[in-house]
Amino acid sequence: MSKLTYCSRWGGAIAVAAIVGCGGGAVASHGPRPAQLARHFDSLAAVERDGNRVFFLTEMEIAAAYGAAPVAVTVTTHEGTQVWQGFMAKFTAMAPPHDSAYAILAYSDDTLTNALFARLHFRGGGRTHPEVWMLTGDTVFTTGGSGSMTGETVARIGTCVTTPGLQNGPPDMMIGCELRQFTGSLTWAFPTTKVVIAPQSFYGADYGYALK
Repeated sequence: MSKLTYCSRWGGAIAVAAIVGCGGGAVASHGPRPAQLARHFDSLAAVERDGNRVFFLTEMEIAAAYGAAPVAVTVTTHEGTQVWQGFMAKFTAMAPPHDSAYAILAYSDDTLTNALFARLHFRGGGRTHPEVWMLTGDTVFTTGGSGSMTGETVARIGTCVTTPGLQNGPPDMMIGCELRQFTGSLTWAFPTTKVVIAPQSFYGADYGYALK
């Protein structure tokens, strides 16, 4: 099993701009560099090959592969409050009607024992459609439910730097990419649990994609 080696030199709290640490990429405090994290998720996905965890591993890998830094994410469920790691992303269709979406991606540990992918889709006419997928205990996949999600772009950090040599991402259909700071939140009720992420800052990639 792949294990992460954390960088040894970290600064204090960071504001709008991220710092560059241990060999490249926009890095939040107290975490691995994005390229290292992307390769870690890639190696886990290669072993997993299929199943529910591959979906989450691939999404996390894409976020890190573009140079996005994970931040601490406070996640509250019926079992209590935990501190996970996570990203946000924004993607926009390059063809009319140019639909776009924000996504929140969060995971409980470096093997994704628990993980969450939430997407707020902006469709034509200003309509929004949130969807949430969750993995718990390595194998239990949950979707459906109802609730609300927010997403907003705060600032540009820089240009994405793609991690080379990955098996799973980023896919070729993605066009252009900038690293940004976002704010986001989630309140979602599944049949068996409720998930709350209070409004907070995230780092992530903002990119377009080609419709095929």
